[in-house]
Amino acid sequence: MSVDQIVQLIQSAIQFGTVILFGAMGEILTEKSGNLNLGVPGIMYLGGIAGLAASFFYEFNNPDPSGFVCLVISLLAAFAASALGGLLYSFLTITLRANQNVTGLTLTIFGGGVANFFGGTLNSMAGGVGQISVAATSAVYRATIPGLSDLGLPGRLLFSYGFMVYLAIVLAVVLQLFLNRTRPGLNLRSVGENPATADAAGINVSRNKYLATCVGAGISGLGGLYYTMDYIKGTWANDGTIESLGWLAVALVIFATWRTVNAIWGSYLFGLLFWVYLIIPGLGRRDTYLFNMLPYLVTIAVLIFVSLRNKKENQPPASLGIAYFDLNGLKKINDLQGHQAGDALIRRTAECLLQAFGKKAYRIGGDEFIVIDRESGREAFHACVENALRAMEESHISISCGISWRAERGNIDEQSTKRTKRCTLPSGIFTPARSMTAGTIGRNRNDRRSLCFARRAGPAGEEDCPPFPGRWKHLFRHPFTFLKNSFAKRLTP
Repeated sequence: MSVDQIVQLIQSAIQFGTVILFGAMGEILTEKSGNLNLGVPGIMYLGGIAGLAASFFYEFNNPDPSGFVCLVISLLAAFAASALGGLLYSFLTITLRANQNVTGLTLTIFGGGVANFFGGTLNSMAGGVGQISVAATSAVYRATIPGLSDLGLPGRLLFSYGFMVYLAIVLAVVLQLFLNRTRPGLNLRSVGENPATADAAGINVSRNKYLATCVGAGISGLGGLYYTMDYIKGTWANDGTIESLGWLAVALVIFATWRTVNAIWGSYLFGLLFWVYLIIPGLGRRDTYLFNMLPYLVTIAVLIFVSLRNKKENQPPASLGIAYFDLNGLKKINDLQGHQAGDALIRRTAECLLQAFGKKAYRIGGDEFIVIDRESGREAFHACVENALRAMEESHISISCGISWRAERGNIDEQSTKRTKRCTLPSGIFTPARSMTAGTIGRNRNDRRSLCFARRAGPAGEEDCPPFPGRWKHLFRHPFTFLKNSFAKRLTP
């Protein structure tokens, strides 16, 4: 096996994997909203044929086509056609409550049929199969980075690809940050994990589902566009490859455990497994089909592994300690001293709890906190509670506390509502708590429009929740007060 063969294999894997990566990113975004769209192959078909048709008609009617215009119209056409496919899926499954699996499979068949029909029409207009000429558009998509692609082996491995390869990587990172670090992303995840809780928090569930599904479909369609314009050099091939890549994208979502960053290396691995037969000598045509099955077999193995893995957080706890803290006098402090004093009181309370319990502490309301301890024994749990209460007493914080602990396995909701326990909590408060990742400290205003559950408390004086929407309205209504308070916070040591 020569170096050239290895380089060729890696290049083929990256190019092939990029198609899969676009499809997987779109599906991950869709599934984060709670929808399972099995119509990814059909949507990729729509993106590929729409971009090809738009660039074909532009080049057909312009003897000297502009590469930039070709790029823009093909991208817009592919994204729009794919998003329309996602809109159709959303209308059927969200508005009309149709079965998601049946709708997705139907969309796959529909997209493939529409694409092949118009692909055949374009072939006829161009003079026959394989005669479609979008050379200007294909050249833009296949253009490499000037200078870097000529750096020998590193240039061939890293810089010999079209811009959409790098666009896919950047987009995967951006989506990961969006889903985990921004309020709209956290809202979207809350819609997918618990739509009832999200609706109670004031989040528009249907709007988030529609947006995620349509935008996700548009991203998936870019995979079909990349395959058409870059991989097969601007033509149309009715050989079912796009459909196969679409199903690989769906499999990659499971393989990547619904993380777009994992999908980057997972897609390249899938491409490598798909083309690994190129470096194995003496294989017949039938043997290659067995190697083409490898990505699916790996996905099945990962799915089985994830399903059987005994995650501690998914198992009933061997012991369970619950402590409920209710801050006293917050309303009075807000009325007499202002909301800034109330904010400071909440942060001091949160710091005491986080110091005593760490990530086991959660905020569940404006002045209510809860601790869920699945690890500590009875003595250690009670000691942590005493330490938290002692720290609050030293900080002159008045708080009410109820605790419950038991050694046997059981359900959190059952324990929280048992009248025989020392702690009696409102029924159902643990439903949103399962989606929290850390103790959450925000403002004393219990803003139900956003599930700001995933941010850790910072040092005293820092804003550790993203700004509420009303804050920016305050900027336009009272600009001088807003700026004065912002600079005062920045200058305070």
